[in-house]
Amino acid sequence: MLLDGVVTVVDAKRILEHLGQDGHADEQVAYADLLVINKVDLVSELGHRHVVDAIAGINAGCEHIAIRDVPERMVFQGVHGIFRLTLGQPWAGEPLLTQAVFIGRNLRREEIVSGVESCRAG
Repeated sequence: MLLDGVVTVVDAKRILEHLGQDGHADEQVAYADLLVINKVDLVSELGHRHVVDAIAGINAGCEHIAIRDVPERMVFQGVHGIFRLTLGQPWAGEPLLTQAVFIGRNLRREEIVSGVESCRAG
């Protein structure tokens, strides 16, 4: 598997509880090349700003998928262990929606659905 960057998922609702504490949250943010901020729907706009400011204070050079003013869709693709993030078509007033599409041979639908469901925000 080729890895040419570190992607870290940041839980917008919980990250501020973990930064500066025992554990590895600060290190995970510090070493990331790309930060994906999820669960932004569970925090206020001010809360989101606090999260962005906190992680920027640790890793100012990192890019970060929860960018409110980006009009294009973010497209994350993975093929045979090679992953890429690009801008897609503009939302053009459509509801913001996250979709995952899995294409492959011998995929186990039940395991994929179960794994994705276990990641849902409570």
